[in-house]
Amino acid sequence: MKLTFYTKCKSCYNIYCNVCDQEEHFDSPFHQRSLFSENTSKILLPTQFVNSDGRVISQDVSVPCRAPTTCPSCLKTGTCRIQPGLKKVAVITTEGRFDLNWAEFKCYDCKKIRSITNADLVASGWWPGSPTTKSYLFSIDLLTMWKHLSHKTPGISERKFIETLGEISKLAGRTQVIDRQSFGMANRYFQHMDFVVEVENRLRKLFSCKACGAKPLAIHIDGIMKLYRWISAKGDDLFQLLPDVGFVDYTKFASHAKKIDKVKPRVGKISKDTCGGATYKAGKSDALGRQSLSETGVVFCTCRHGYLLRAVNMLKGETYRHVHYLHDYAYRIGCKFICYDVVCKYWSFVESDGDNWEQVGETEVNQK
Repeated sequence: MKLTFYTKCKSCYNIYCNVCDQEEHFDSPFHQRSLFSENTSKILLPTQFVNSDGRVISQDVSVPCRAPTTCPSCLKTGTCRIQPGLKKVAVITTEGRFDLNWAEFKCYDCKKIRSITNADLVASGWWPGSPTTKSYLFSIDLLTMWKHLSHKTPGISERKFIETLGEISKLAGRTQVIDRQSFGMANRYFQHMDFVVEVENRLRKLFSCKACGAKPLAIHIDGIMKLYRWISAKGDDLFQLLPDVGFVDYTKFASHAKKIDKVKPRVGKISKDTCGGATYKAGKSDALGRQSLSETGVVFCTCRHGYLLRAVNMLKGETYRHVHYLHDYAYRIGCKFICYDVVCKYWSFVESDGDNWEQVGETEVNQK
């Protein structure tokens, strides 16, 4: 019998009649399907199917999730099935946005219905866009891809990445709007979970070079002014998911800087430092803040293999106080050599009033 219309799936490379298409793709909403007839073709959404007359109809389709093996109410095994709920949810994968229904579990023995939980979602490969709301779900595969992409391609734009996913959705006939704030929140919580797994479960020691071991031979200190934060940016006063991890808790640096201030009081007027006939901005004894910026950059401490060991945020400019904190940290872990682009001026800063430096840290006790 010749079909007057059929559905072609781009994902599973098959052609289906209307009955087989619904049986195959009702639980596979992420396949890209198209309806073909004698004269026309039409892209089908995940919630669209074809009836026996060749007309497109809409049905509720739930987020694919793994059903529990045992019903929590009657404790019978194999009686729970997944069904679409009433609430809509935007599901974001590497293929873009899919508008589906929130999932529910129904026991066909005791007839109890239970809404899906965050634990069920994570176990099924989904990550909520927010711990409280149910408007967005992101696939863990997508968040893992973005994690490696952002690490391997420094400077890549999160905004453009989301716009790219939107364009993929638009090309497939779906809604292209993806909330950037929800993606950012999901990504931060996902990377926090990944950090906890690496440190607490796999016992991996982060910010430690495997080649150098516990006592690196030499370190290099330098600042970068491109990693700044605007005063108008939100979230500066929020709870930190990774406090004092990699980046030093600023209260610790502030306490260290106060000890230095007792030995080397801050000066009121700031001038550019010189070395020979050259003028530079790499570091100075004091610095002024920049208008409209709450953080002006970051001072990094790396080993000779380029592995990040420690970092300090700069609320103002790069100063010798930031360098001294990292220098003291390097001394305490057994490092023998320090490399710094204006180390001649920094050393003059440290050597002056040398008898009073012992109250600041351990570095100057044996700085020679």
